[in-house]
Amino acid sequence: MAEGRYTRIKSIFWNDEKTRLWDDATRYLALYLLTSPHNNILGCHVLPKLYICADLGWDMERLDKAFTKLIQDSFIKYDDTNNLIFIVNYLKHNPIENGNQAK
Repeated sequence: MAEGRYTRIKSIFWNDEKTRLWDDATRYLALYLLTSPHNNILGCHVLPKLYICADLGWDMERLDKAFTKLIQDSFIKYDDTNNLIFIVNYLKHNPIENGNQAK
């Protein structure tokens, strides 16, 4: 099995004003999106909702509730037509650090 890519999740995640108000499913979804095997170095990638459901073992109803909360709180943006997800502050916490990453 190939080694996964490293993603930073700062401990302040747990004390963030929005995060503290999220239910467990929303927090879990946020952590999944930050660490998903489908993610890339930019935090912007194609990710169909059915992939998320399959990875988490959730039904669409459970996903939609948490997903909607993450959109409302500007944690993510999502283009349903293209299944494109954007984690809003991903590069703030996981900046491109060298030329090889930029390539």
